[in-house]
Amino acid sequence: MAGLVGGITSTVFGAGGPPYAIYLSQRGLSKEQFRATMGFATLTSISLRVTAFLITGLLLDPRVWLIALGVVPAAMLGISVARRMFLRISREQLLRMVAAVLLVTGGSLVLRALS
Repeated sequence: MAGLVGGITSTVFGAGGPPYAIYLSQRGLSKEQFRATMGFATLTSISLRVTAFLITGLLLDPRVWLIALGVVPAAMLGISVARRMFLRISREQLLRMVAAVLLVTGGSLVLRALS
C-alpha cells in the first residue's frame, strides 16, 4: 500500500518519499536499514525518471545539462552533510527528524493545493 501511495504522490506532487518514510519508520528498522531502504527507493525512482526523460528526449536539451552543472555539486554537498549528521544521531532522533520533515513537506503540499 505504501508503494501505491508513494507512486501516486510522486506522480501528482513529485514527492513520493513521505509515504515510504512513514511506512518505514513504523517497521522498527535500525537507522542504517532505514537509510539504506530510503536510498534504494530514491535511486530506483530517480533511475526510472532519467530513463523516461531520455526516452522522451528531454535530456537532449543543453539547458538541462547546464542546470545539472549547478545542481549536482549542491546535491553532493547535501549528501555529505547528511551523512555526517546521520553518523552522530540516534534512531529516535532520526525518526523525530523524519516526522518534522514530513510535517513541513505535508503542510507545504496542503498550502499548495489550497492556493
